[in-house]
Amino acid sequence: MTFVFRESGGKPITLGDLVLLIDLLGSDRFIYGADWPWAYEYPYSTVDSIRNDLKTIGDLPISEEEKNNILGGTLERLIRLE
Repeated sequence: MTFVFRESGGKPITLGDLVLLIDLLGSDRFIYGADWPWAYEYPYSTVDSIRNDLKTIGDLPISEEEKNNILGGTLERLIRLE
């Protein structure tokens, strides 16, 4: 599943729906990806856009373990399986 936080970036998902999906599917099925260097959202720079995404994830009403999964833990576990 791929989605964006911002309405300008394609088909958006609400943060409430994101939290519901994390609860239903488990945070180990989510990986944050920034599409850098193409994650440019005017008037923000790529770095500002990614910083904003990280703040959004950090502010979600989910556990720290779930946030860690989304921000790299899941990907790290998948890479180790290879």
